[in-house]
Amino acid sequence: KWNDPDVEAILQLKPDAVICYMEYPSKEKLEDKMPSTIPVLRFECDDPDKMDREICTLGYIFGKRDESQKLIDFYDQAVEQVSEKVSSLKDAEQPSVFMEWSTEKYKSFTRGMSFDIVCSMAGGKNIVAALEDKYSTKYPTMDAEWVTEQNPQYFIHMSSKTDGGFAVVDPAKMVSTYDEILNRTALANVTAVRNRDVYVLSAWEILDTPRFFVGLGYMAKILHPDLFKDLDPQKLHEEYLQRFQNVPYKGIYIYPQIKDSK
Repeated sequence: KWNDPDVEAILQLKPDAVICYMEYPSKEKLEDKMPSTIPVLRFECDDPDKMDREICTLGYIFGKRDESQKLIDFYDQAVEQVSEKVSSLKDAEQPSVFMEWSTEKYKSFTRGMSFDIVCSMAGGKNIVAALEDKYSTKYPTMDAEWVTEQNPQYFIHMSSKTDGGFAVVDPAKMVSTYDEILNRTALANVTAVRNRDVYVLSAWEILDTPRFFVGLGYMAKILHPDLFKDLDPQKLHEEYLQRFQNVPYKGIYIYPQIKDSK
């Protein structure tokens, strides 16, 4: 497990190295139990600001420098096509967003979390971001009344691994989540619900870890459909899967389809 590994099982595989997150698992659960002959390589993996460097480092480690540079170039181009337009937006032009995690109603993310960073990069304002000092966790569960008072313009639900993604062929679970959010009594007068600016995204597939730049395109298109009329997130996604994962595009990643304009 990513935060609680079975070191004995790892050693039986006789690895040349172990790669893991920067923070998890703890040193006590991994390095302290590993022989010094097996290096432990730690990466953030989910920080957009460090993605270039980490892809480059992995390319060096695995002797794939040319391949890693091609991915970096593709990644940078995908980010730049959003950042160039978003950089000119005034504060009033950046819509307010509530992002809900799949595990619990109104569970969200404070400043600095990967989903918060993507929201900001896409030209949105995460309404929970500024509450980082109020809670002991980076993933606070908000009161429905508080969300209603903040009156977000967009409501983005991050679906579970089984509800959407590459292996999913039926959008039924995402549709069900979408309908459930629209029918929450507490949200009846919230702008996002009134305008039906509610979206369910396959977070694990397109917004998390090194694939976040794919989700960035979807988020930018959701929050600023007029500004990104020419942006095709699915086309970007298709190219990424085919060129860098060697698999054809398939699956369900968003519900409903993004509006072309406001």
